[in-house]
Amino acid sequence: MIPILSRLELRDYFRLAYALSILIIDRVLRFVWPVIYFFKPRKSEHDSLKEEKDKFMGLKDTRTMLMHFGVDFEEVVVRTEDGFFLTLFRMLPTTNESPSISGNSANSSNTSKPPVLMLHGSMLSSDIWFCQREPLKNLPILLLRLGHEVWLGNRRGNKYSSRHMHLKSRQPEFWDWGLDEVALFDIPSMVQRVVDSGKNIKGTKCVVIAFSQGSAEIMAALSLDKELNEKVGLVIGLATMTRPNLLSSPSIMSALIHGPPELLYLLFGRKMMLSSVLFWMEKLPSRVYSALIDFFMGQLFGWDCRNIDKVDRRHMYLKLYSYCSVKTVAHWFQMARAGRFQMFDDNEPSTGHVPIAYPLKQIRSPLVLFFGERDSLCDHKYTMDELADKAGGPVEHVIQADYEHIDFIMADNVDTALFPRIEKILARCRTQVTVNGAPRSRSRKTSDNSSFSSLIE
Repeated sequence: MIPILSRLELRDYFRLAYALSILIIDRVLRFVWPVIYFFKPRKSEHDSLKEEKDKFMGLKDTRTMLMHFGVDFEEVVVRTEDGFFLTLFRMLPTTNESPSISGNSANSSNTSKPPVLMLHGSMLSSDIWFCQREPLKNLPILLLRLGHEVWLGNRRGNKYSSRHMHLKSRQPEFWDWGLDEVALFDIPSMVQRVVDSGKNIKGTKCVVIAFSQGSAEIMAALSLDKELNEKVGLVIGLATMTRPNLLSSPSIMSALIHGPPELLYLLFGRKMMLSSVLFWMEKLPSRVYSALIDFFMGQLFGWDCRNIDKVDRRHMYLKLYSYCSVKTVAHWFQMARAGRFQMFDDNEPSTGHVPIAYPLKQIRSPLVLFFGERDSLCDHKYTMDELADKAGGPVEHVIQADYEHIDFIMADNVDTALFPRIEKILARCRTQVTVNGAPRSRSRKTSDNSSFSSLIE
């Protein structure tokens, strides 16, 4: 107990007791829920008709949402080197020209738009990209209208990638992975599949647009794999993450970080993180579930979600969770304690070794990284300091005014405050080709030394 006592303050014990009580209440309520459900009032005819009318709220997976928006797509399965099967959704662009936000034509006879791979954040899936009712407030729909072929990635363990060649999801070994395995196996496998789809165009590279943890995964992968940099022409990070800023304010989260590493496994086990979320998502009325999510976001991160429409939250939050390993969360906590973006430390808290930091300066692909002005989760100064004087390709950062972490996906004004910037960046970086398909892109030197400043102001 002495190491624990020396690390935690008295107030941290109260926070941990508070977290433990929530977990106990969760277990008890799930156990007695059949009894509660039996005695609860039945829905009125008015309520049933209202729910039936709100069809968008009932769309609970990427397939049905793509069909709802009238998108042609196909499911592609990729196998990683270590045996996981990942499902990607390939959105196929239409042949008709469609106007962009800025009014420019989406297609041109002498322009080949690079394919775009989109990576979701922690405890999420590809569902998160379609949480807005209005089609053009969902970034994949906009990219499709602009003429890009869009690929929606899903990392190991989530609802679309829960298969392995030899392991079953009920086995602890299935969940023995964190950021390292995703960066070493999942990201290269997905990027290779996307690049292969454009092999008819010489020198095809893909653009990666990544949200939150997805940005950490693609940068970790690029820092370790030199060849991967030749396949990724641009990375756009939304709510970019490297080192988390979880210790800045007292909360349940900071108490867990200060505690011993084993505490997280004691509370949540060694398989999937917060699996009970899906139970409550299904059982609770959407209004109650939305209020609970608002409460916990405030408790854990201090977010007020004021940029997200209060009515729309009821359906948005239903797309906000998918399975993830507890080890991934443990990895983030390790990085918060260590104060740097590093690989998982299996020997913590022993001494006599130094965990390997991700060599971000070795990234050669151009980066445009967005950070929220009010995002308490991301340490953007650390990220930019680590990327200073990196080996190749420009790096720019954008502070999105008044944005919290999830505002990059859910804010009511994403179509006017955020998307025009992304569109201009893509227009600058797209691959130019002649009518007969011969590449006519800018030289490496020009590309590496160019700045995106004029496009993101």
